[in-house]
Amino acid sequence: MTSFSLIDPILMAWPGYETLVRRVVLRRPEERMVEPLRYHPSGGGFDAPRYDFWSGPDLTWTRILARDLGAPTRRVDEEEDRSMGRISNRAEGTSAVAFNPIDFYQVPVAEWIENSAMPNLARAALQEASGIEIPNARFVLKVILAYVICLVPLNWLICRYGLGRREWAWVLAPLFAFGFAIVVERAAAYDVGFDSTCDEIDLLETHGDHPRGHISRFASLYTTGRAAYSISFPEDPTALVLPMSTGRSIRGEESQKARFQILPHPALTEYQLQPRSLSMYRAEQLATLDGVPAQSAGVGPSGRASIRNTGPVELRDAVLVELKRSGSICRELGSIAPGATVEAGEASIPIEEYVPGSSIPSLGDRATLRPADFLETLVRSSTAARPEDEGELRLIAWTDRILPGQVIEPPVDRHRGFTLVVAHLRGGDLPDPDSPDYDARGDRSERLPERIPTAPVLNVPTPFGFRGAGMPGLPPGIQIPRGAMPAAPGRGRSKGEAGENEADDLSPEDFSSEKPQR
Repeated sequence: MTSFSLIDPILMAWPGYETLVRRVVLRRPEERMVEPLRYHPSGGGFDAPRYDFWSGPDLTWTRILARDLGAPTRRVDEEEDRSMGRISNRAEGTSAVAFNPIDFYQVPVAEWIENSAMPNLARAALQEASGIEIPNARFVLKVILAYVICLVPLNWLICRYGLGRREWAWVLAPLFAFGFAIVVERAAAYDVGFDSTCDEIDLLETHGDHPRGHISRFASLYTTGRAAYSISFPEDPTALVLPMSTGRSIRGEESQKARFQILPHPALTEYQLQPRSLSMYRAEQLATLDGVPAQSAGVGPSGRASIRNTGPVELRDAVLVELKRSGSICRELGSIAPGATVEAGEASIPIEEYVPGSSIPSLGDRATLRPADFLETLVRSSTAARPEDEGELRLIAWTDRILPGQVIEPPVDRHRGFTLVVAHLRGGDLPDPDSPDYDARGDRSERLPERIPTAPVLNVPTPFGFRGAGMPGLPPGIQIPRGAMPAAPGRGRSKGEAGENEADDLSPEDFSSEKPQR
């Protein structure tokens, strides 16, 4: 096998070096030409061709499903636009982009954000499973009306006719307020049956038979008293855990402090919980697995793909999804026991028609964590949106166990949850480097200019007359009209001796206003 260094000087001197790195090594598409080589309207030379910027998904094939699924785009503000060295040709008085709008939008890749699909689904599921509800408007109006009636007319009637002392109404007003506070607190309280609980939703993503996988944890903590918790990962130095917004408060309305430490092991400490309130956190880690949940076992006797569960837990409601540009399809495999091998069936349905299986907990139990919404989202979002996704084979399932490796102190009375499994059994087909996405001239839709554009005829005035061809500072391509240049012979020469470079022998005195010029 022949090998060579990519930074060898001889290789880097090759004109096709950049194309080799872009198309073959990085498999990055070619930038689209927005404006070709053109002459600057105000003169002064030519402007180089301008190309579009690529977004994050165009520059890398790396994806983390818990972060990238449903990640929203973000508009680049003007201050960041300047810091990135881009020229924002914006219309005066508006924030609209006058050219190349794609330059001013960012599509995140593997970015830690809290408003993508998985955090939003987990937040809603944890909130519903906790049983804690925000009082609705009708409840609030009833309490306010009852409080006003008791504080003013009822208080006055009791003091006026019952006690015969109207001035005592000022003494009873604080008692009414204190009593209503107790009534509202007891009416809005929810007894979960435990002093402290933790609900957790995990997402495990694996690739092929690789022994390590990416774990995303979304969890909520609840306690009836006031306590400071610590969430740590003693056996995994790659873990990261941070608080997650519950989405129920206005930004800046409430803030609390917590501390994340790396040594001696990653941990979120001093995480303060208020009485009878729900707090959430999010953690991620790259962990070595005790057996990969699912692997491709090749082709079965009937010629269809077979899947083997090499993990220690049972995979429930397993779905085999094949990504296609024309429309992804899925096949339901049911439950796969540890060590068992299942062959995909013949019946396949479009992912838009997928409905979660019957082994999922009943939807009638509102205090139960349900993986149905997550399975439906993961299956229906498995589309081949990009060329490198074509032909990918992935398995989507869930288990009723929580992944180990996390320590919560002080220990909670109840810790429940489930784990979603997304196993990328086979990667997509590599795009052809000769396709139009990677070679703009592959379909002959874009050609290099056959000749340099012709510059317009300009009269360029200077302090000494007109600036002509061959003089310093004149951009290439400038044409000077005939008769615009002085034709006086040079000093020390006769007219017959003046040659082609007579303009080089001219002095400023030859251009003075006292001498006639032709």
